[in-house]
Amino acid sequence: MSTINERVRLVRQHFKMSQAEFAAKIYVHNGFLSALENGNKRVTERVRKLVSVTFGVNEEWLQEGTGEMIVTDNPDYELQEIVELYKQLSPYFKAYFRRQLRDIMEYERLNKK
Repeated sequence: MSTINERVRLVRQHFKMSQAEFAAKIYVHNGFLSALENGNKRVTERVRKLVSVTFGVNEEWLQEGTGEMIVTDNPDYELQEIVELYKQLSPYFKAYFRRQLRDIMEYERLNKK
């Protein structure tokens, strides 16, 4: 059975991120994350919440090690994923995406029953 500290490392490895990248996403310093992953620092509630919301991780799995790692129906994670993908688009496709989204919203508004 793994510890919560080891499960934080598993999340980082699952997303193929360096410690620096992962630490930045959860607003901690590299050294803190390294110590945390090695069991030398305690995983705080703040870190648990940030890992859960930022990466769509099941809090029960992170805390207790039970259930699935990733919660696919987490609306915060879905929004975060959309934002991350949007950031990678060129300015042209960002504008295209916004137009398409507005068109979808208008279509949905007109077709609500």
